[in-house]
Amino acid sequence: MIVSRVAVTTTPDRASTIREKLIARQLEPVVLPCIEVIAAPESVLDEVRSTSADADWIMITSSRAVQLTWPSGGMPDVPVAAVGASAAAAVEAAKGSVEMAGHSGAGELTARLAPMVAGRSVVFPHAAGTEPSTIEILEKADARVSAIQVYETRPVAPGLDPVEVVIFGSPSAITGWRRSRGLDDLVLAVIGKTTGQALAEHGYEAHVIPDRPDYEALVTILEDYLRERSLA
Repeated sequence: MIVSRVAVTTTPDRASTIREKLIARQLEPVVLPCIEVIAAPESVLDEVRSTSADADWIMITSSRAVQLTWPSGGMPDVPVAAVGASAAAAVEAAKGSVEMAGHSGAGELTARLAPMVAGRSVVFPHAAGTEPSTIEILEKADARVSAIQVYETRPVAPGLDPVEVVIFGSPSAITGWRRSRGLDDLVLAVIGKTTGQALAEHGYEAHVIPDRPDYEALVTILEDYLRERSLA
């Protein structure tokens, strides 16, 4: 397989883990951040911590939500429903208890959780622009939902280093990329369906999208795709 240069478009603090996964598969990572993360005020994060302590469930769809809200650990002893391996790992690192894990996106996990939350309180710390169906499903199941925005991602234009492949982990990263670069003639890899839909809105189809929304799965199938492509 010809070694490909792969743009990693997430924030620098997240890029190191993805770099390691790419290097292990003999791919060359090029860190080109396309987003910046803006955390909610500390008063909002305090509200999430306080509300979570008395909740029946905590819904986690992003590892970043955990790391911003409980940066030193100390998640309460409350059952957590977590989407994806990275979110589950962040919960465990914060001393939380993953009671339900999903690997096919927020919709699948929320549907499994819904029958268990009638009359119960669910705290959902989330990013700005999160798909509203998660909240809607829980509310239709008669859960008392506290959905609190704990961060937002803002697009930023990346550098112009040459690459053959680009990995997008969020719709915001696609917007940031498009501020200074095009997508023609690139292999396009996305973390999940939501980001794939955002790419389609820009007029492009993802070449690589994993069955579960985590970077381990994404890099694995990206390697397979590039190998098959080089043999074609």
